[in-house]
Amino acid sequence: MADLKQMFQLNTEQKNAIENFVEKARRDVPFFYEEGESEVLYVPVDDGELRVFHHVPEDNKFKRPIVFFPGFGNPPWAWRFYSIPSHDTGEYYIIDTREKKSSKIQRGRKVKFTIDQMAKDVGDVIKHLNIDKRDYILMSASWCGGVLLQGLVSKYYNAGTTIAFDPFPKYVHHKFIVKIFFGLTPPFVLEILKRLLGKIVMANMKNQSQKERNTEVVNEAVAWKWRKTLLQNTSFNLYPHLNEIKNQVFLFHGPKDKYHPREIYYKVSRMIPRGRFFFMNTKDENRELLAGAIAKEFAMNTKEEGLPEFFEKFEIEIQRE
Repeated sequence: MADLKQMFQLNTEQKNAIENFVEKARRDVPFFYEEGESEVLYVPVDDGELRVFHHVPEDNKFKRPIVFFPGFGNPPWAWRFYSIPSHDTGEYYIIDTREKKSSKIQRGRKVKFTIDQMAKDVGDVIKHLNIDKRDYILMSASWCGGVLLQGLVSKYYNAGTTIAFDPFPKYVHHKFIVKIFFGLTPPFVLEILKRLLGKIVMANMKNQSQKERNTEVVNEAVAWKWRKTLLQNTSFNLYPHLNEIKNQVFLFHGPKDKYHPREIYYKVSRMIPRGRFFFMNTKDENRELLAGAIAKEFAMNTKEEGLPEFFEKFEIEIQRE
């Protein structure tokens, strides 16, 4: 087993390269959700529709499109910097998953909000828009990084390149609160209490960028959707199934924070038979911009051209038995 402490040490050359990479990606362009910047679609999925942003510039420099879906409950504002490297440069799609405020999901006792259902939704969107007939990049982060991996296990999609950025492999957070409090509290009460609960959960959070992002997420929360999502996923655990993934997966890990413990990502990459692991640390506030810059770099290559040369210096060799 690799020495984890040594693994997460970047030399001066690597740090400077990341800093330059991020700053080069920082551009003065509109955000993807601003009026007129993207085509806004509502795509049918089980029990409703999902919102999808589709941006195609007049001069498309990408060799293939990016399909991205952000983490749990994240409204467009929370990942606004993700689109900056690609905006007016190449084609991309951003999918809002069903737990988000924008989704038009029929409310009912039997409606599914499982991570597997979310992965199926993404596959349905990709098929509906005929993206599956193209060479495309599929990328997600955090909770929805777990959705992405679940979709590979269930074979809902087969992208030319799959990128997981700090994915969520197992439900571990606040299980007691979810099972007891959320299980017993009606949605209308949760709607009233959501900001108070958010403040309690984030009280000791030191990462200010994460705190601001999560505050916006709580403000946008729809109580009945969150309640179903959390209650239906407390047993989620991908670890026994990671070895079933046949696709090559590029797993990138960035800044460490409360919800993305550094130590698990080498393990996750190692358990995926064709997993490859990359460590690119940066400032907390640059996390989304870094993820977007990574996607853009891959979009400048075809599937056959493989890993962009720039990332070679950040790959950590995985020791498998």
